[in-house]
Amino acid sequence: MKGFLPLSLRKWATVSCQSTKVGGRWLWAERERADLTHLPAGRQLFWGIPFDIVRARLSAGARTGLAGAGRGGPKLVLLSGAGIPRFPKKVTIPLGGRPERRKARWVVIAHFCDLSWPPGSPLAGSVRAGEHVATYRLISADCVLSQTICRRFEVSDYRHGWGQLPFHCYGHQPFSTGSPEAPWGARQTDVSAGPYSLPVKYWLFPWENPLPEAPIQAIELEAIGATPVAVAAITLCTSQTNPLRWTPLEAVTVKFSAKSAPAARELQAALDRGVVTRVRPLPGMSQEFAREQVRGWGEVLRRPEKVSLAQVEAFGSPEATLTVKTAKGEARVPWGKALERAGARSLGGAIQVRPAYRGKAHLHVEVVDAETGQAIPARVHFRGPGGEYIAPVGHHADVNPRWFEDVGGDVIIGATTYAYVDGRFQAELPVGPVAVEVAKGFEYEPLRTVVTVKPGQRKLTLRLRRWSDLRREGFYSGDTHIHFISTQTGLLEAQAEGLNVANILAAQWGRLFTNVHDFTGAPSGVSTPETVVYVNTENRQHMLGHLILLGQKHPVFPLSSSGPDEAYLGGATEVSLADWCDASHAQGGLVIAPHFPNPYVELAADIILGKIDAAEIRPWAAGEPNFVLREWYRYLNLGCRLPCVGGTDKMSNSVPVGIIRTYAQVERDQGFTYDSWCGGIRAGRTFTTTGPLLRLSVDGHAPGDLIRMTGGGGTLEVEAEARCTSPLTNLAIVQNGTTVAQTASARGARTLRLKAKVRVPAPGGRGKSCWIAAHAWGPRPTWPLAAHSSPVYVTVDDENVFLPTEASYALTLIEGGITWAKNLATFRREEKQREIIALFEKARKLLEGRLGAYPAQG
Repeated sequence: MKGFLPLSLRKWATVSCQSTKVGGRWLWAERERADLTHLPAGRQLFWGIPFDIVRARLSAGARTGLAGAGRGGPKLVLLSGAGIPRFPKKVTIPLGGRPERRKARWVVIAHFCDLSWPPGSPLAGSVRAGEHVATYRLISADCVLSQTICRRFEVSDYRHGWGQLPFHCYGHQPFSTGSPEAPWGARQTDVSAGPYSLPVKYWLFPWENPLPEAPIQAIELEAIGATPVAVAAITLCTSQTNPLRWTPLEAVTVKFSAKSAPAARELQAALDRGVVTRVRPLPGMSQEFAREQVRGWGEVLRRPEKVSLAQVEAFGSPEATLTVKTAKGEARVPWGKALERAGARSLGGAIQVRPAYRGKAHLHVEVVDAETGQAIPARVHFRGPGGEYIAPVGHHADVNPRWFEDVGGDVIIGATTYAYVDGRFQAELPVGPVAVEVAKGFEYEPLRTVVTVKPGQRKLTLRLRRWSDLRREGFYSGDTHIHFISTQTGLLEAQAEGLNVANILAAQWGRLFTNVHDFTGAPSGVSTPETVVYVNTENRQHMLGHLILLGQKHPVFPLSSSGPDEAYLGGATEVSLADWCDASHAQGGLVIAPHFPNPYVELAADIILGKIDAAEIRPWAAGEPNFVLREWYRYLNLGCRLPCVGGTDKMSNSVPVGIIRTYAQVERDQGFTYDSWCGGIRAGRTFTTTGPLLRLSVDGHAPGDLIRMTGGGGTLEVEAEARCTSPLTNLAIVQNGTTVAQTASARGARTLRLKAKVRVPAPGGRGKSCWIAAHAWGPRPTWPLAAHSSPVYVTVDDENVFLPTEASYALTLIEGGITWAKNLATFRREEKQREIIALFEKARKLLEGRLGAYPAQG
């Protein structure tokens, strides 16, 4: 390698790690010998510097089974000042060859010394820092230059304790990026352990020669005192800078010529004397970014076939070479030249590399309400000139989206990464144009703009405008279904998303219990008057169903039952969903069927029996097969009063809290509290939404209300309105599951309104009584955009709606539950089996009774 000359120490390296005895005993204990035997030998590159380490061979009777085939690790020049035979005190290594080859600005020595204390000693790991163990000399024709070698300065113990790194030498293995196969958390640290990861190591000492033009005639190594010092390799170096003192991390932009642009999967970069920490293709700064209609909810991931622009982050020697793999092969540029303002171009022009930024400014950022000027929590996204995400200080640049791993504080929506901030935060942003996106729930206008950061700028203020305030009408929003995040993080994210209620759910996943110890039986102490965080439970059974129990004063156990994949392996069926419902209601709690309707067996019976207070509905757009809405409509058509709520089931950083949420209207004379919000759900004054804000009026009545009609029915005046920060295309009025009126906007509109006269009874022989609801939707590239109201209930001559055609499937599920309980379920007590079967039979009898009475009503 140009600029380096590894010296051969074969003549003086006489000691192998597995065969060294002093006075009949081994110099190193058995474990030490085994580890030292695994030190690298032969031709090696450490920190991009070549070394030539003499390799030992194991004798047939060598006492180690750990070395590789016929390999015994390195042979060493072992020095000692204790007068021990075979271990010389001084060794002189003459340098031959042409004078110009013997010139060096740096002499890099790979060596180590014996331990400060014997292995197993109570003082093991203590380092006698500063102990003079050797003197090295450079001998030229005119002078001798001496270098004192002290423990934990120029050399260190071959095995060191954590926190005992030396001051003037480097472990032979530098820190490097973690393996892509490593657990995500380890990868997010961005580094493998480097000097910490090896049990034993060489220490590399960069010895600067003040007379680099004088040819070196010899190198003299002398031990001082009894501590053995082992020298493994010496390399001469003509580098102008310290070959082991690399420059800090820098980002460069790589622009590919049209002919050399590689596919994304081929994109690779390497620094021969350094570490590349990240290589990522860049989308470039879209001119449409600030003009797109859908804002605040991420963008679709687009993967171009060819990469025209990429960012490389690396650190290393300024004399290193950056190599980038292209469609035509490999292109190279000098790293130091690439860091200059003008950048560098590879031979042939395949790539052009220049600094990614003209500088950075450390900013104190505020997100404020445009009307009040108060700082407000929000979700923010910064985008650099190449389209790269720039995380605020204290946030991840690469967010972990995996289940139950590092959940909270950041989120990925589609291809866009956001950070949750409390209104005042810090960010290190590049000088020049920076794209910014700020969002705060459904009632603030998302901000998307480009700001120009100036050199030395210290402050940045971003203003959000509230365009809707449903609190004035008594509506407060909440997410019924959040997992894993802490209560403090739940408060931050809820505030940033404009939520008034965050329900974090304790749960059991086999033998894993989450958030259980956060349960207090009351709003968490982190709550504020405007934002309540409450830890409740999700109780889960893999066959019968799941339940969310809100407003509990005491947790209802067990949290899971009946074995995988909710309870532990081999678990018996200990409870029914009805048991959980009754225990929750006894505390004044609210029972919700989450991610309705699955799992889907006992839920059917419990809804018929009136044990479920609300269903968690995800109101995806109509016009497509929609199992969720169809099943919910089924129970409404059976006369069940079942309001809708919205919850995310957040279990990773790929789901923002409240992207599916509940708006519940509290009683005007109560004001907002957690209990009044739950009361709004219980009364059915709700709508579930992923963005649109709904209003529904049926003859002046709101969702949850009951309209009593006599005389065989009549006509109702229905008005509906949907408003959203994203364009909506459809608003429909639904009667007994059938769309009876609809308005549409092909281009999309932020507000849709609809008035219609709805006949009762509904035409087409669908029964006398009915329910009426509103449903809105529109396109969105990441999360579906839709909302659905709870029904207004209408009875004719005091008869609840009942459509017998809807009953057969519910009866089938009830029969399935009985079959499962008799044949597959595992019980510890036959009494519990009989109870669950009796529960299903009670629901069946009630539903069959309604069916039997139907002809008399018709």
